[in-house]
Amino acid sequence: MDEKTTVKLVRRGFFRVLADWCLKFILLVTAGGGAIMSLSFMFPPRKLMQRLTGWVPTVDNKGLKKGEVAQVMFNGTPVYVLKTPEDKLFCYSAVCPHAACIVQWSTDDQHFKCPCHESVFDSLGNPSGGPATEPLTRLELKTDETGKIFIKLV
Repeated sequence: MDEKTTVKLVRRGFFRVLADWCLKFILLVTAGGGAIMSLSFMFPPRKLMQRLTGWVPTVDNKGLKKGEVAQVMFNGTPVYVLKTPEDKLFCYSAVCPHAACIVQWSTDDQHFKCPCHESVFDSLGNPSGGPATEPLTRLELKTDETGKIFIKLV
């Protein structure tokens, strides 16, 4: 064997070993990432678990006037918190039970209206017109001593 052939074989062998190690590294990283994702799915962080159970703070009761409605995001879905003229609090999902569209609150008419099929709901979430026959989903709420309104995850 002459010197050129030896250099070619050494270079070819080096690149083969380099490619082999690169492939092993990629497989190791992929398997490790999959293992970490599997473990995080099976054992979610405590903060996430606390977010998914119990009561979630929303708006301040002191900032909500009588007869006013506040739209807030709750668990990824818009909801309405309503304070009646009698100072009672109610919370409704903003999702129409008929068409799953987001209902809008009309301050002038004091009712919820679905833009998809014109369903109308009174201030207590009951259907009062249009094709919807089911009321808006009512969510349980409470206030704490500071006046913060909490909605219960179900």
